[in-house]
Amino acid sequence: GCNGIEAAIVLIAGVLAFPATWTQKAWGFAIGFGAIQVANLLRIISLYYLGQWNLPVFEFAHLYLWQALIMLDVLVVWLLWIRWTARKTAEQEEVSGHAN
Repeated sequence: GCNGIEAAIVLIAGVLAFPATWTQKAWGFAIGFGAIQVANLLRIISLYYLGQWNLPVFEFAHLYLWQALIMLDVLVVWLLWIRWTARKTAEQEEVSGHAN
């Protein structure tokens, strides 16, 4: 949708499904939601200017291009969060002496 909520729901589902602490999940929610909203703001601005310039290009960008880009943003944010979470977990295990 136009407000990025569907993309945020996909991100939340991915964060909840990954084994991490609730604190790490909260960081994933917060940073991910912010990243989605920034990308969505860029989407809205670009679509406004595309609509002023060329309606067929606007339609393509609105229906196909930005849908894919927003979901790509979700995927990249989620993968970066997983990487950060794994690194933090490894550091905590190393400090507590549980690492092999």
